[in-house]
Amino acid sequence: MEKDQFDITEILYPEEKASDPRFPDTPVYRYLSFEALQELLLSKSIPLVKTKYWEDTYENFLFKSETIVGETSFDFNLHQERIFGSSWTKKCESDPLWRIYSQNKCGVRIRSNIRKLADSIQRRFNKLIAWSACVGEVKYLTLREIVDHFERVPEDEFMAKAGKHFRDSMFMKRPEFEHEQEIRIIVKLMEGHSSGEVISLPIVPSEVIEEITFDPRISDDLQRLFVSKLTLIGFEKIANKSGLYSRDKLRIRFKPSFRKFEISDG
Repeated sequence: MEKDQFDITEILYPEEKASDPRFPDTPVYRYLSFEALQELLLSKSIPLVKTKYWEDTYENFLFKSETIVGETSFDFNLHQERIFGSSWTKKCESDPLWRIYSQNKCGVRIRSNIRKLADSIQRRFNKLIAWSACVGEVKYLTLREIVDHFERVPEDEFMAKAGKHFRDSMFMKRPEFEHEQEIRIIVKLMEGHSSGEVISLPIVPSEVIEEITFDPRISDDLQRLFVSKLTLIGFEKIANKSGLYSRDKLRIRFKPSFRKFEISDG
């Protein structure tokens, strides 16, 4: 391995999972529009967008916070311009995710795994380009737990391992979002290597994308049209329709009710 290349254990997050042989094979999914899928396949790359545009107020919280070490206050806000990411999930089926990312009822879900994403990251980024480049699980913590986590870190340790602590902060989210079971790609570029709002993670689509699944609400005619478009692009792997809403319906049978009449004299 070249000295400037990230070791795969530096890419996998969290660190305690890096030594687990099962972790890299964790299936991951991304829900997106069919148009975004076409762009991904044609460009042979996954777009990584600046995380400062992620909607949750507490994203990038450490870079937005006033960090005081000793008597010195540090402002890390400008670092947000060099942090890029992509959100995935461990959820194979999710009604909320279909409704969020497939509002026109003809979106798709792609499947890969952590190892394939990590290998793509390792090929694209090195330590001359990126401060850190990771893929891994998000931890869900309350705001109090997040503050306590960092306030327990001694000042000298924080300064000595600042990179680790800032990386940790990018994989923390409030428990309100725990249902997402999010997997993130996070890349922080070195100064001078950031340009534009989006950077690309080159991939070999036929290797990285294991399967494409259509929104369960898509019409059969539109699905056939989209499958033919995928074939023209050169992607010929399985492209099924999600079975989320096709399961047996509940059968409810009401029992007959009887009314009891009482007859009285008089």
